[in-house]
Amino acid sequence: MAHVPENHQSYSNLEVVETDGQDTFKYKAPEYASGPIALDPHASPEVVPGQGVANQPPMYSASQPTEVDIDKEVVSSPGKRRRRLIILGVLVGIVVIVGAVAGGILGSRHAKRASEDATPTEAPQPGNSQDRQVLSNSRIAAVNWTSGDDNGVYYRAVFWQAVTNDLMASIWESDTQKWTKVNLTLNGSMDVKNAYNEQYVSPKPGTPLAATVRLHNTFPKFATIALFYLSNQNTVEQMSTDTITAKTGWGMCCLSSMSGRKTAAENSQLAAFTVACKGSQCQSGGAGDWIQVVYQAANKKVVRLTQEDWTNQSLVTGDDVQSGTGLTMTSTGSPYSNDSSAFVPKMYLQTPKELQEKLWWPSSGSSEWKSTPHAAH
Repeated sequence: MAHVPENHQSYSNLEVVETDGQDTFKYKAPEYASGPIALDPHASPEVVPGQGVANQPPMYSASQPTEVDIDKEVVSSPGKRRRRLIILGVLVGIVVIVGAVAGGILGSRHAKRASEDATPTEAPQPGNSQDRQVLSNSRIAAVNWTSGDDNGVYYRAVFWQAVTNDLMASIWESDTQKWTKVNLTLNGSMDVKNAYNEQYVSPKPGTPLAATVRLHNTFPKFATIALFYLSNQNTVEQMSTDTITAKTGWGMCCLSSMSGRKTAAENSQLAAFTVACKGSQCQSGGAGDWIQVVYQAANKKVVRLTQEDWTNQSLVTGDDVQSGTGLTMTSTGSPYSNDSSAFVPKMYLQTPKELQEKLWWPSSGSSEWKSTPHAAH
């Protein structure tokens, strides 16, 4: 029976029991326990922080202080540091100014170029510095001759068209070993009619060119250098000079005043040639010591004109000629022979099937066609 303290009041149906200290369980950490430890079989396990080295948090040694490289001079001399900053600022300012100036120059050039591109330019005028530039679709022709005097100067000329549309000649001389550029358009005085009462006629851009040389009876000091071209209206035109050097004396010649202008096809080519025959029989058939030129008419027929009579239009082929056919001429024989049979002018052209050769016989005035070997399509 439980012990009831004195002065304890009684309550109805309620009994207060006070336990003594012997029944109380106290728990101690192992390091504090002095004997066996009584455990409450109904108590849950409990983690109790302990003491000792094994239960202490890990210890780390302090890191060594890091040395900082301090510019003692700067620290000790703020004035020098300020000066350095000022110099650095000045350098940065100079770089900025130079960049701005360069940018302004480039921008100005770009704006100028854009303005020039947007502004229409005037067409090149004859005789200006641009006559040194070759037209992109310029045709060319070339001839050579010798003065035949004691000096024996040898000449060769290349004819071409400049971007100004002028007809030009580049002439080489053996005595100087140099080239000379001659503007035939200006040299021939465009606004002045020549002895044949012919005024200058402008060539069409990209005109075909054909050149030849005729040596006169007064050779070696006298010769005719002739250049043929097409106008904007596709008329056959001629410029020539009788000066042995071919550097001066160029002018319009002969065709329109003697026979009226002949009109070629839009895509016609040209060929020119002179048979250098000195014999009396070389004049027969109009194929002697005369300048000749061939062109293609609108009906595709190829026409031969001779200087003896520019009205004489010899049809040298029929309608089976290729439109726009290339044309070229040559001959056989020696220029110092009096035998007319030694001179056989030849012309070459293209048909739809093959290249063909046309031969003239000056002594009889007859001609014949031959196929060119190994040139068939």
